[in-house]
Parts: sequence; structure tokens; C-alpha cells
Amino acid sequence: MWLPFVIGAAIFTAAMTFEDPGIQMVGAIIGTVMMGVAGMPAGGFASFEAAFASGASVGFTTGFISSGGDLAMAVKGGLLAGASAGVTWGIGHGFGSDWNIGGKALAHGVAQGGFSELRGGSFREGFIGGAVGKVSGSIVHANLSESMQPVGMIAVAGIAAASGADSKDAIMSAAISAVTVYLYNEQGADRSYLSRKKTNKRYNLNNGFEGFVDEYPYGGEARHEIHVYKDGKEVGMFQNGEWRNKHGFSGMPSGFNRRNSEILKGLDVHMMHRQGRIPRGSKLGKGLLTGYAKALPVFGVVFTAAEMYGSSSPWDSLVSGFGINQAGAGSTLEPEGIRVTYP
Repeated sequence: MWLPFVIGAAIFTAAMTFEDPGIQMVGAIIGTVMMGVAGMPAGGFASFEAAFASGASVGFTTGFISSGGDLAMAVKGGLLAGASAGVTWGIGHGFGSDWNIGGKALAHGVAQGGFSELRGGSFREGFIGGAVGKVSGSIVHANLSESMQPVGMIAVAGIAAASGADSKDAIMSAAISAVTVYLYNEQGADRSYLSRKKTNKRYNLNNGFEGFVDEYPYGGEARHEIHVYKDGKEVGMFQNGEWRNKHGFSGMPSGFNRRNSEILKGLDVHMMHRQGRIPRGSKLGKGLLTGYAKALPVFGVVFTAAEMYGSSSPWDSLVSGFGINQAGAGSTLEPEGIRVTYP
């Protein structure tokens, strides 16, 4: 990914040769965006350190160019840009991931205001860029495809710059703050979908929703969490039988209907069977010839019949009731009735 970085640096350098502040701003934004995206891992930034490293490399390069080759200014620019990127990532995906958009906008405004002062600008310029960048960035980002995200960054920077900046330096300061928030808060998150598609199985949850299962050890046994995506964007996370308020999500995603919930819960139970957390045949109405149904076959028949009556796929319920193709601990079977796309 060095070529996009080099091209971005060249665009930034060329923009600085113009006297027109508009050309400078657009060129600086495009160059900064290209350099920032070039250093972004396929799955997005996974930590403060990763965001810091990306921001520092971009800040050092832009500082070196802007100062005419002053190494001390470049180092200062790299450190400030790295810290700004890291804090921005933390607000969006770390310590502030559960905050609502208002809290995040305020936090980004305060953070970018402080970094603006450290760069020699004013708190007001940075606050405008950070807060407006977050609010407008969330709207723009949610309505643009992956390929149009760089255009979105330019638009957000323009909105921030036009929201109160009254000089060339103020315009640049607000624009830089907005781009930082967009790059390390908004844009960095959804690249996880592209990474997951290449390495993980996708479970079709119906109506445009997809699920990716992450397994991890906990207390000596296997556990899992299901990351739910809609149109390539993560919209929620399901863990231990309920929606978790993590990574900026709160509760069930909008538009997730009853059928979606049935499929998701089926996938969740299936994974617990595979992990050995639910013994094979132990679920009510399942395993007519195993588990409790061996001792109480009459109840097994009744429960299976009840499931068939309330099921949209009675035949599947009957087959499952006899324990056919039912996944147990260590099984590699996929859940029945859910379309799986392999990487």
C-alpha cells in the first residue's frame, strides 16, 4: 500500500504550491485521506497503537512538506497527529464505543479543540471540526458506498470548514480535525466487513442481514459472539442470547424482524451445540431418540408435534426431532435452514 501513500504525499505537496486556499484545502484533504487509508489494515484499526502509528506517519509527512523540510516540525506534527488519531479511535471504538452520537460529538470536539491549540491554532477551530465532523460524518458515511467514502471525507471537511472558519489557517484546522474524525472514527470501522468476507463464513439472516461468528475461549470452554451486518455495515452484536451494547450499538438493529430473530437464535443455539455447551438433544422438542426423550418418548412426541405446529418448516422440525443431522460437540455441520457463504 505504499503507492497510494506516495501519490497522496505528491498531491499534498503539489497543493501547497498554490496560493488559492481552496485548492490548498482540497489538495491537502485528498492527499491526507490517501495517506491515511493507505496505512489502514484490511480489517480496520484494531487498537490505539495501530491508529497512532497511522496518524503519526501521515502527520510526519504532511508536517515535513508544510514546513519546507524542517525535521523538528515534522516530528512534532507526527506526534500530535498520532495522538489525535489514537484518541479519535478511542472515542469511536475504544473507551467511548458505548456513548451516543451526542456524547461522541462533544468528546471529538473537545479532543480536536485541544489538539488544534497544540498545533498553534485555536480551540474553536478544532472543536468545530471535531464536533461537526462527527455529526455530519455519521450521516454522510451511512449513505455512501465503500468506493464513495473518500468523496464523503472531502464533503465532511468542507462542511466543517464552512461552519465557522474565517481564515485560511482556520479552514485548514477545521478540515484536518474533520478528516481525522472521519478517517479514524467513521471509516475505520466498516472495513472489517471486507476483511471478514475474505476469511469468515457468512450466515444469511434474511432481509439483507448477515452474521459472522467469532469464537473465543472463556473459563475453559468455547464461547462465541455473532456480529450482525446490514448492507456491509455492522449494526449490532449478539452474545449469550441477547443483544449487547458494545462497539457503539444499542439493542436490536432497526428493521430486524421476527424472522430475522428466529434465524439468529437458531444460529446461536447451533453454535452452543457445537461447542458442547448444550448437550445434543437437550433442547425442548429436539432429539426424540436422545436425551430426555429416551426415557420419556411420549413427551418427546408431544414436544416435537408442538414444534411442527408452530414452525414455518414442519418437515425440518420433524427431522430434527428424530435427532437427524443434529450438531453435537465438535461437529462441523452447519445449521439447517441458513444459507452459508464460504470465503
